Formats: sequence, structure tokens, C-alpha cells
Amino acid sequence: MANLNDYNWYVGQSLLNCQRIEHDVKIIYAAMQQGDFKNNLAAAADITLADCINGLKDLQKDIDPPIFDKSDFNLLRDIKSMRNWLAHRCYVDFLYVGEQNLDSRMQDCFDKVKAFCDKTTTFSAVVEKARFYILKKFNRI
Repeated sequence: MANLNDYNWYVGQSLLNCQRIEHDVKIIYAAMQQGDFKNNLAAAADITLADCINGLKDLQKDIDPPIFDKSDFNLLRDIKSMRNWLAHRCYVDFLYVGEQNLDSRMQDCFDKVKAFCDKTTTFSAVVEKARFYILKKFNRI
């Protein structure tokens, strides 16, 4: 049975994972571009994750093997939409359902958040490894 303290922890951990992944993706994107890395990174900070993902798809065409495969890009897109749900809906989706549906709906939300947290915890390690690889490959460190 889900409880609010555990739910809060998984929401927080999920948001942490999303931020780490997004920042690492932007570092990878900046490192792969021509020009000054610091300027590229500053510019990357101002673009959306979706634009960054699309840019990475093009940039990685010149790398063999590619950094991310189709399933990775799908997960990055899922992260974008799930992050929005976490920020705007994950509590509302069970707090206003009424007393008789509260436990069931909270459990559904808890299961969704926990599964996402587990997935992003694993994926953040993959993205971090890719960040180090690209930084070295493009002589940024």
C-alpha cells in the first residue's frame, strides 16, 4: 500500500533524475557542436529538451556507433512528458478523486511514479556514461 511519504520520495527522486538527464543531454549536445564549448553550453541552456533531442539525432549521425538508439530517444521523449506530469498533475490526479477512490487512485499514481523512477535511475547512469564518452571524444575534457 502506497503512503504519501514514499510517494513524495519517488516524486522527488524522479524529478532529480529528470534534471540530471536533461542537463547531461544538453552537455552532450553542446560538446558535439563546433565552436567554443562554454558558449555552446550557454546556448544549450536556453533550448528545450525536445529541440536538444532533435539536434542530437542529427549530430550523432557522424558518430559510429551512435550514442543513443531509437529506444533511448523514445525514453527521452517519455521523460519530457512524464516530467510535465510530475510537475503539474501527479498529486492532483489522486487528491481530488473523492474518499472512496483515494487509496486506489493513489496506488495507481504511486506505481506509475515508482516505475518511472526506477527507469530514470538506470537511464541517468547511461546518459552520464555517454556524457563522459562524448566529452573525451570531442576533446572537451
